[in-house]
Amino acid sequence: MKSTRIKAIFELRKEAKGLRAWADANLPERGRIEPYMLAARLERTARELADEPVWLRVGGDVTESTRAILDQAQRGLKRRAS
Repeated sequence: MKSTRIKAIFELRKEAKGLRAWADANLPERGRIEPYMLAARLERTARELADEPVWLRVGGDVTESTRAILDQAQRGLKRRAS
């Protein structure tokens, strides 16, 4: 089963391709500029999602869980020291 992130990247690229195909089929050449620009933005977003390092994606979760563990350990040490 594909992850949600991979599905989102695939769908963004698919939407960009579909938008260009629609513009080619339905608009005169001069009218295709805006749909092509929108398609480029979709592809850029997909590329940014694909290129984002794993450590950036999970960094926030790791930081929170690490803080929780450290806080719990400090409370335990204070209890034992008392």
